[in-house]
Amino acid sequence: MTSLKGYIQLLEYVENLPEDATSYISKAVASINKLQHLIDELLDASKIEAGKLKFDKDILNLTDLVNMCIENSNCMYQMPGIKVYGNAERLEQVLMNLINNAVKYSPENKEIIVGAKSDLNCAIVSVTDFGIGMSELDQRKIFERFYRVDGHESSTPGLGVGLYIASKIIQEHGGEISVKSKLHEGSVFSFSLPLANIEQGTRKY
Repeated sequence: MTSLKGYIQLLEYVENLPEDATSYISKAVASINKLQHLIDELLDASKIEAGKLKFDKDILNLTDLVNMCIENSNCMYQMPGIKVYGNAERLEQVLMNLINNAVKYSPENKEIIVGAKSDLNCAIVSVTDFGIGMSELDQRKIFERFYRVDGHESSTPGLGVGLYIASKIIQEHGGEISVKSKLHEGSVFSFSLPLANIEQGTRKY
């Protein structure tokens, strides 16, 4: 099995192969990987039944392991990218501000969910936390300049301009930013961006 996989993988480096041949080689490699995975599982099952599944143990960083598995999965099962028209540095500034706030206002539960999806007209990025949440009044005012969530100024340093700046950056990109929240249950910050089209060029923000 290993030799067969090696020979087929060598074919991937042959230059000027017809497009159909390249496609068949990729499918063959994928099929061999699946078969190898099945064989490994059967061998492990047999070892477990025989009481012979042995391995060394050591102290390890589980966070690094999880991140590595996520990275490997992203390489194996690539999803189509969502294309938008914008400035990467400014959009990174917005997203990092939302993530930092989610952590800062979640003193007990540090779980943060970051998601991205698209519909027919726009991309939507969301940051969900399970922290202290906010009142309806806070939700209406949270994107105003210098506004701080009531009752949390002392424990969370800042000027209250991060979300104001984020909202203006998203507006300049032709998108919208919003928040949904419940006290003591957490918040979901979302922003939308128009999907890119081939007629758009480059513009400074």
